[in-house]
Amino acid sequence: MKDAQTELRIKYIALLTGIQIEGVNVPIYSDEVNDTIAPWSRVNAPPVYIILSNQTSTDESTKCYFGGRYSMQVDSYTTYPAYNGSFVKSELLNNLVKQRILTDTSGDFSLTNFAVTRSRIDLTRNLSEKTKEQNIYRTITIFNHSIQEI
Repeated sequence: MKDAQTELRIKYIALLTGIQIEGVNVPIYSDEVNDTIAPWSRVNAPPVYIILSNQTSTDESTKCYFGGRYSMQVDSYTTYPAYNGSFVKSELLNNLVKQRILTDTSGDFSLTNFAVTRSRIDLTRNLSEKTKEQNIYRTITIFNHSIQEI
């Protein structure tokens, strides 16, 4: 069986590229904002961004079927100066993400070597981090896909 994780991540980046909040393109990162910023210290991060992380797969192949379940965590972040902000913007961004992923998967969510047969949301959750310098609001959604090798 081939592994669909790389193709799935590339598809997510393609679908989410071009999302805008207040007329500004939202950057998309894989696992971390960049090499110079540790994930727990986002002082130099942009005010709004998306991180793709915690991608998992479970093999469900049989003698006649090669496929499995794949999940992708999408974190929608918004940052504000200390004692400011709310979840409103991260939730708005998260709704745009859901719209892009689920709209595409209800139609033709095509990967080069795989077919997506089912897509759903497993979890959506809000988290906040507050420091002396800033408030960070994070809305997390975990998408789950059933993917079959073509």
